[in-house]
Amino acid sequence: LEESPAARLGRALRKVRFDGPTVSERLLERRDVATPTSLLRLRDDLPSPAPRDELDALIALFCLGQPVAASEEELLGAELVDALRAADLVSSEETFLRARCALAPVGDSLVLRTDFPPPFSAGQVMYVGPDSAALYDVVSRLRDVAGARVLDLCAGSGIQGLAALASGAASCLAVERDPLAAAAARFNFDLNFAQVSRAVARKTTTSAPFFDVILANPPFVAVPASLGYEAFADGGPTGEAVLEDVVAAAAAALARDGLLAVVLEVNGDPADLARRVQRWWLRGGARDALRCAVVVDSDDARSSPENVATRRGGRTHSDAWLRNLRENRISSVRNGFLFAARTDVDEFAVFEARRLWAPPAANAEARRAVADALDWLAPSTQQ
Repeated sequence: LEESPAARLGRALRKVRFDGPTVSERLLERRDVATPTSLLRLRDDLPSPAPRDELDALIALFCLGQPVAASEEELLGAELVDALRAADLVSSEETFLRARCALAPVGDSLVLRTDFPPPFSAGQVMYVGPDSAALYDVVSRLRDVAGARVLDLCAGSGIQGLAALASGAASCLAVERDPLAAAAARFNFDLNFAQVSRAVARKTTTSAPFFDVILANPPFVAVPASLGYEAFADGGPTGEAVLEDVVAAAAAALARDGLLAVVLEVNGDPADLARRVQRWWLRGGARDALRCAVVVDSDDARSSPENVATRRGGRTHSDAWLRNLRENRISSVRNGFLFAARTDVDEFAVFEARRLWAPPAANAEARRAVADALDWLAPSTQQ
C-alpha cells in the first residue's frame, strides 16, 4: 500500500526527534514535557534567535506559531519540506513559510496535528488544553490499557485514543461528529500509528458490551443559550448535555470488567453529579448498577459562579454567564474526572486534590487522588 502523507510526515518527524522531551529541552533546558499551550504562553519570554537546524525551524513554525524566513527553509531539508507540503501543513507567503496548524508534541513520543489555541487561532479542532493533557496523563498511567479494546468518544484530535495506543492498547475506535476534528483524528492516527488497528467514525453503532476502556473529553462548559461558544467546549446551559449521551453510550458499549474515564468540569455538588450519572446509565439501557468515582479540584477560590462568569464572560457577557449558572443551580465549577464501572449495587465516592489538571511536574497530589479513586473502583473492574 502507498504510504499516506501523514505516515510519511510522521517518519520524517521521528527522524529529526520532534518529540516532547527534545522540544522541551531545546526551549526550556529541561526534559520534563511542557504542554503545547504552556509553550505558546511563554513564547514572548523565550529567546527567538534565528533557527539553527531543522528542529529549531519546526519549533518556531508549529509550537510557537512563528513564520520562518524562506531563506531558512533549507534548514528543514528537502525530505521534511516535501512531507510538510504533501500533508498541506505549510504555506509560502512572500518571503516566509507559515504553519497552517499546530503540530503539538505530547508525552514522550506522540505528535498531534491540531489548532493553535485562542487567541492564536480561531480553528474548530480542539487544541491540546490542560483538560486534554490531564486525561492524557491519566490514560498513560492506567494499569489495564495494555491489550485493551478502547473507545474514544468526543475524540477531537484523537489524543486520548493515541495515548491508549502508546500504552499498548490492542485497538482503538475514535468517535467524533465534527468533520474537521474527525479528519484531524484520522491524520493523527496515521501520523503516529500507521500500522496499528484503529479507526475513526462520526458516530458509534456498537450495541453490545465490547470495549474494555471508554475514554471521553466531551464538551462540558455550561454556556448560556443566548451566547455562542466553541463547539468542542459547549455543553449546553447545564454543561452536561453531551456528558449524558456519553454515559448512555457507555452503558451499551462497556465490557463487564471495563472502565469509563472522563475529564470534565464538575458543576455543583460532585455527589449530585454521581447520582445523575447513575440515572443516565440506566437510560442507556444498562441492566446492572454503576460504581462511580468523582475526582474534583479542591481549589474553591476559582470555583464560585461569580469568578467563573467574570473569567468567561468578561465585562460584556459576565451577567449572562452568571444568570445561566444561577438558573441551573450551579453553585461551583471545578475541574474534575469521572471514573465508572459496572457493578451489582449503585455506589459512588468523591476524591479531592489541588491543581487537578496541573502538568506532570506539578501534579503529584492529583496523581495520588486519581490512583485512590481507581483503587476504590477496582473491586468492580476486577470481578
